[in-house]
Amino acid sequence: MVAITVEKPNKGAGTIGLTVLQVAKIYGARCIIVDLDTARLERAVKFGADETIHSTPGTAKRPLRKRMTVLNQHS
Repeated sequence: MVAITVEKPNKGAGTIGLTVLQVAKIYGARCIIVDLDTARLERAVKFGADETIHSTPGTAKRPLRKRMTVLNQHS
C-alpha cells in the first residue's frame, strides 16, 4: 500500500505525487491520496488512485492513519 499525503497547498496530488501514484500502481500497490484540493483528488482518481481523502491544513495524517488501520485489520 502506498499513501501520498500533503500538509501544504500545491503538494500531494501534484506532478510528483501523481508520478509516484502511477509507478506504485504498475507494481500493484493500493494507493490512497490525501490532498487539500478536490480538483487534484479528482485528477488522482483518473490516474488510478484507489481512494482519496480530502483534508484540511494540519490534519492530513489523522484520517489517513485511521483509514490505513481499518485496511490493515481487513487484510
